[in-house]
Amino acid sequence: MADAHIKITGHDIIMRKLKKMAEPEKFLNPVFKGIVNYTLGEYKRETPKKTGITSKNWEFKKKGNSHYEIMNDEKTIDKKYLIIDILDKGRGEVRPKNKKFLFIPFTERGINAGKGYKQEGMEFGVDFVLAKKSRAVAGLNFISKINKEAGKNLTKAIIGYIRKLT
Repeated sequence: MADAHIKITGHDIIMRKLKKMAEPEKFLNPVFKGIVNYTLGEYKRETPKKTGITSKNWEFKKKGNSHYEIMNDEKTIDKKYLIIDILDKGRGEVRPKNKKFLFIPFTERGINAGKGYKQEGMEFGVDFVLAKKSRAVAGLNFISKINKEAGKNLTKAIIGYIRKLT
């Protein structure tokens, strides 16, 4: 009986692809980076534009292979709250803590007034108003919608990337 030699074509190519798949974090990093860039653009488009630089402040950090974090660290003037949380989740009614009325600025002059509204050039009704309370604001819930869409896009992209290799 003669020895039969069987030659498998493309064996070395398949083995290289399988070795790549053995490290999924490194293998799928280009897919994750593409989805992160697309999602970052979605966050910037969906953030309300009347919030100053909040919509431009979205950024991502690479924590490792296939591990990215998208964030927005823009805070309110008093540095207590993230503006993006207020936009997404809303806020409750605001009442003055120490005074009888709540100072609500309208213009840059009013915002920059600092403590007290009795400064020269400040005009009631134009630069600021005094109110007993500020009403509650409902959130827009746009972050959860974008996150859900990003998850679906990531799944489709990973499936497509793996299919492209086989």
